[in-house]
Amino acid sequence: MKQSFFLWGECLGSREVPRLWQTGPNTTAFPAKFRHRNLALCCPVCGEIWGRVWYEEATPEWSFETRNCPKHPDHRMQLLGWLEVGRGSFLCRFPEHVDPLAYADDLPERLLRHEFNMLMEKYS
Repeated sequence: MKQSFFLWGECLGSREVPRLWQTGPNTTAFPAKFRHRNLALCCPVCGEIWGRVWYEEATPEWSFETRNCPKHPDHRMQLLGWLEVGRGSFLCRFPEHVDPLAYADDLPERLLRHEFNMLMEKYS
């Protein structure tokens, strides 16, 4: 199944992912398999939906998550330690490699460039 990443409506690329994803061994619930849901990333500062993660055969529901867009840094995230995620990031916040948004070698090159640029802006 295809997983595609969109930033401000522009496709950053796609990759193949399994039709179901499974919770990892560190989860508090029993391991379970889930169908993917399309994800919209909404900035809490400006209200824009700046990012989308679209799955070719997802459930019909969309999930919405609040994450700062590339234009608005969120200084509060620095207080959350390992949950820290940079502004404009698509990657997961949890230290769980089974998450469908966890870093993987097969992520699209344009997406990885975007993530790299966001980190460089944050730490420069």
